[in-house]
Amino acid sequence: IVENPPYNLMGISRSKYLDSLDEFRNSEAAQAITPKCTISNWFLRRGDAYRHQVLTARPLSTLAAAQQWLESFFPGRFEHFGFAPAPRPGIDLRGYPASKKAYLVEYGINPNIFIDDNAETISDLGHIASLKAILWPAPWNTARNINPDPETLISG
Repeated sequence: IVENPPYNLMGISRSKYLDSLDEFRNSEAAQAITPKCTISNWFLRRGDAYRHQVLTARPLSTLAAAQQWLESFFPGRFEHFGFAPAPRPGIDLRGYPASKKAYLVEYGINPNIFIDDNAETISDLGHIASLKAILWPAPWNTARNINPDPETLISG
């Protein structure tokens, strides 16, 4: 993937792409996707050394599925599940934080480490002196060729 979201590469409209993505996110197939071994192994080796919180930017209609997936593969690991909902047509998001940064500010959350696969989010948070903002390797960002080992990224 060199473009995210890839709807242009797929030859479909943005609306059709988002509908399809959200349908998949709520599917049994999505719930069956297992975490990458590097993540599971890191939680087994080092997870107890940290307090974990989730902050996602998914659409409201997919939040329950995300929580269910996290709890099924990482039971009891996350003390908080927060969200800045991604916009979808016809959904009024007034009253919700407009971004992950806005969420952190609104709720007074000051993490030491923030990991995200969105370069814009990392850039938005990168100026906070006490925060180590890490761009998680993904096909659509500049970190795509970096080894996605949590221990290396956190200590590096």
